[in-house]
Parts: sequence; C-alpha cells; structure tokens
Amino acid sequence: MVMHKRAFFALLLVTGLLSLAALACSSDQEWIIPRTATPTPTFTPVPLAVDTQFQVGETIRIVGTGFQVSQTTLPEPDQRNNRVIGTQCFPGQTAPIVEIAEGADGLIYYKVTCILDGWVPETNVEPVD
Repeated sequence: MVMHKRAFFALLLVTGLLSLAALACSSDQEWIIPRTATPTPTFTPVPLAVDTQFQVGETIRIVGTGFQVSQTTLPEPDQRNNRVIGTQCFPGQTAPIVEIAEGADGLIYYKVTCILDGWVPETNVEPVD
C-alpha cells in the first residue's frame, strides 16, 4: 500500500512538472519567458564602382509613361510584389536623392523621397532644368 502511494505521488509530481513546462513554452506572459528583440534584416548596398549621372543630395525629376512610377523596397526591377506600399512618384515630380546603388541587373537605382523613400531606376529620372 505504501509503495502504491509513493508511486502515485511521484507520477502526480512528474505530471505536474510536465504540465507547467508545457504551459511555460506556450505562454505569452513575459514573466514566464522574457521576450528578446528580433533583429530586422536590412539591405546593405554594395559600394558603386561606376560613376553615376546624379549624386546623393541632388534633386531629380521623375519621368514615366503612365500615371505613376512605382518605387521598390530594394534596388531591383519593379515586379509588383516588391513595391513600397503607400507611396508612388508621379511623372514630372521632383525628388531628392537619398542613396544610390547598383542592382543585380547592372542598372543604377536611386533611392528618392516622393512620399516615402523608395528605389527608382535611372531610366525613370532626369535632371531638373
């Protein structure tokens, strides 16, 4: 009888500890498991080895054939799924150059501020007269 009682309490203790461990792993309470900051991946542009038509700080004019010129999140061709959400540039609008990079396709891209910051290809910019 005493052995059965000890085995029952040991089983109860193990079950309780496993239940607490499962609760701690699935809990969103910070006092159980403190949160750690998740680093945000950032794009690091490759230094340019070529001369560009414009420099950082200059103001350029956006050109395009449609109603708007979409900006991308990275210096790469526009593919609709890489656009900066909530912003676009309009043909004829002037914008300051924030950054310059060369894309994987070999084209030069300018990071400009229309409403938000985004990348436009060199084919969509011209000097301000």
